[in-house]
Amino acid sequence: MDECPQIFSDNQRNSIPDKVIPKPDMIIEECSEPTVEVSDIEMIEVSNATEVISMIELPEKTKNTDTTENKAVSSEIVTSITISEQHDDSKEIKVLEQQPTSEVKPKAFSYLQGFESRMEEIQKEELERKIMIINAIHEYTTYSTAKFLTKENLLILHENIDHLASGQSDLYKPIRSKMETPLTSPSLRHFVWNIGERLGISLSERANFIKTIFPNELKNATLGYLVKNLKDTIHSQIPIDSPKYDDFKFDYTLINNAQCEKK
Repeated sequence: MDECPQIFSDNQRNSIPDKVIPKPDMIIEECSEPTVEVSDIEMIEVSNATEVISMIELPEKTKNTDTTENKAVSSEIVTSITISEQHDDSKEIKVLEQQPTSEVKPKAFSYLQGFESRMEEIQKEELERKIMIINAIHEYTTYSTAKFLTKENLLILHENIDHLASGQSDLYKPIRSKMETPLTSPSLRHFVWNIGERLGISLSERANFIKTIFPNELKNATLGYLVKNLKDTIHSQIPIDSPKYDDFKFDYTLINNAQCEKK
């Protein structure tokens, strides 16, 4: 058992040479202290980090290991100490939990890589397709109705189609077909069904469009009647032209045959 050396009395001090007797202000007591674990150290305030490092004792198992292992443990402890400035200019030393060394993991592959660029491509493709559909409708409109409209009214009809495609029904302007070659109700119903099918708009939108544009020709037809009879089998100058799957092109031979027969 280790014993603490006793403090010398005045008589004992007189019998020992001066060089052996410690001075009163240098009295030292050496006692074995239990090893302090790092996790048991509470938050303390000191003037610098050196004082804290000197107060931390390594675990007993660390003392018995080789020098390299001691350096590794000491390095982890030191890196766990942070110093933060306080309002009174003192420094607060926090001994945090010892963090295990993290292994370097490979960067995970992102399944969303290229998402934004792909969405831009899709939007661009959709816009290009819509432009091609509208251009095809304009060509079809000129080809199928030129016989029945003046040039001025045909131009207004093209403008109305653009408003239909963009959902601006409040901008529709009414027109009228030629007196000598008027458009019949079946022809107008088939025409708007054909273009509406390419644009993907509802039957009610198609009915409202054609009745607003040709109020004279369709004065006796209600919106309800038009919705139910846009696609029928009645013979007309503009026949039904159903697009093929995922296609928007028109079959001009149908128009040629219908209008030639009418002659």
